[in-house]
Amino acid sequence: MIEQDMSFPDDYGVDYCIMRISTDKYPSYISRPDPDSGEIIHEVKDNSKPFSHKLTILIDPHGINVMPVNLYLQSLLKDPDISSDKTIQSHAVALLSFYRWLNTEIPEHNHKRTGKLVEEKHKLTIYDCTEKVEESPIIRYRDYLLENVYTEDESGKIGGSPSTASNYVLKVVNYFIFLHSQRIISISKTFRPFEFKTKTVRISNKGNRAQHEVLSHLNRYQGKNITVYTTGLTKPFNNINKPQGADIRELTPLREDEKQALYKYLDVENSSDTKALMLYLQAETGLRLEELITFPVSVVDEPKAKVVNVQIGEVINGCLTKFKKNRTIEIPAKVMELLYEYRLSKERKKAIEKGLLRHNHLFVKSNGNIYAPNTIQKYVETIRNDLVLSGYDIYFASHDLRATFATDWLYCKHMETGKPFEALMQELADLMGHEGTSTTQKYVNYMNDNKTWLDFAQRKNQFAQQSLR
Repeated sequence: MIEQDMSFPDDYGVDYCIMRISTDKYPSYISRPDPDSGEIIHEVKDNSKPFSHKLTILIDPHGINVMPVNLYLQSLLKDPDISSDKTIQSHAVALLSFYRWLNTEIPEHNHKRTGKLVEEKHKLTIYDCTEKVEESPIIRYRDYLLENVYTEDESGKIGGSPSTASNYVLKVVNYFIFLHSQRIISISKTFRPFEFKTKTVRISNKGNRAQHEVLSHLNRYQGKNITVYTTGLTKPFNNINKPQGADIRELTPLREDEKQALYKYLDVENSSDTKALMLYLQAETGLRLEELITFPVSVVDEPKAKVVNVQIGEVINGCLTKFKKNRTIEIPAKVMELLYEYRLSKERKKAIEKGLLRHNHLFVKSNGNIYAPNTIQKYVETIRNDLVLSGYDIYFASHDLRATFATDWLYCKHMETGKPFEALMQELADLMGHEGTSTTQKYVNYMNDNKTWLDFAQRKNQFAQQSLR
């Protein structure tokens, strides 16, 4: 059984869109003839645990289920390697991007008799594969992402990520593999969605085979060897550099509405996810990612002022600051209270007891170890995907939270003291741990831009007015 889990999105009936439903993990139904009319009736069987999973599905511009995609997404619920519903959401977001591209792409071909270039009026579909692999939808979608990895919005901010685009392509590949395994399409010499090559991998036991299966439907087992098929589709993303001129606009702090959307998502006062508290701390203090992961427990205490000044540094408390430089950061009392609660929590205490190594770091995983940078970066990617599903067009990386702190700090200090931004530069440089003020200058330049300042101030005022209602 399924049940709609949210209101209709704004782009429903206009473009491909995503919806959330609650569904059984193993839905089943029975067919029986109606005793009166003889008409065949299909009924969903009752489940002892109904509506036990949240599932993201894709809807086409006519409001109809995109059945192949939704079958694929539902199959991921039963995949033992899929650890959370949010992982399935990331697949849905990638396929949303792919289908929206299919819906707008007009393929070109040479007329069979004249040889002249002709623009067909129909749009691409998943079935438009031939023996010419370079013309397949996946290859053309990959090339489209390569050309548009970095995009500039109306305010001039440049955003984008080669790794995210690469992951989108791989998720579309996995989707086509599913279509092949379900006989919805048939990969062959005349239907080639992508190139792949063979590779023999030796495995120690059968239980580890799944770890080596890139294209599992094509794999062959030969004793302790497994023949796998790999694709080099994503290699071009490794060679992409930021476009010329991007460094001028590379500063991308969250706007006030974006920051509040993020804070609402993190819900740090009610969330038990340590990573949510970590990102909140980063946005409120401007810590670098390495500093965040190694943030010292010894500086956390019950706050006795509106703003608590604490020292961090590798020598004094093990915090991995840049250049091993000791510096003082400002922590708002509301943030310190949450850190103090986490420090004393039973969950953290249990995790510390499980750990094999003793350290002075505040944030720990359930096994007592500290977080890896990649874990936080993946968490940020998950948040981005979830915010897209909620209707927010927000792109940010972990480092953008540091920029958010810097620009917010400049705005608040300017409004509080009336000082020009240049007069606040040295103080901000000290807070951010910059070697000199040359790095800090980009934040001042950002705030001095008239268009940026007007937009920045307007959004701050709008949020302040809403808070007073």
